[in-house]
Amino acid sequence: MRLLLVLALAAVSSAAEPLITLENCRYIQTEWGDGDSFRVQTADGSEHTVRLYGVDCIEWHVSDDSDARRLRAQRRYFGIAEFGGSPQSSIETAKKYGAIAGRRTAELLA
Repeated sequence: MRLLLVLALAAVSSAAEPLITLENCRYIQTEWGDGDSFRVQTADGSEHTVRLYGVDCIEWHVSDDSDARRLRAQRRYFGIAEFGGSPQSSIETAKKYGAIAGRRTAELLA
């Protein structure tokens, strides 16, 4: 069973497309962009959503149950689920730092 899983993972990873470089991109401000994903436009006018791997910024645009679950998981992961003595205080703090990360990413990419 373990060997089969390893072989399956090897087959998937070997089928991956090579990384490409997108040059002369322009950052596009969006409502949903945060510190770890954002939108860019290339020189030919095509638009792409870019996700930074190995980076996780706290969600600060919470508009549905899926976003709320993700924010709860991130608060636990970052060790701030109990910050401020209440869930609401922790949520407000998390969103504040998520917004800071999103703004900083936008500044660096602008």
